[in-house]
Amino acid sequence: MELAKAADVELHINMRGEMTMELARLQTWLGERVVERRINNRPLNTINPDLEREACLGPNGEQIISGTARMAYDHILMRLN
Repeated sequence: MELAKAADVELHINMRGEMTMELARLQTWLGERVVERRINNRPLNTINPDLEREACLGPNGEQIISGTARMAYDHILMRLN
């Protein structure tokens, strides 16, 4: 969200609803990809929630999230300018 602040552009029409829907779709799509990658065909009873939480929300996960946000900005939001 910090990246988008620099690219604020006034729109002549209200696209809040459409933009909200696209953001929800993006979050759902990204969430599904994360789950697919993390599970990677492992049986669910072999997955340790604490280890997964650390992997996703720890320093390594934070770098991955920041990289994904940067790519979304570079390939989607920046093109709106």
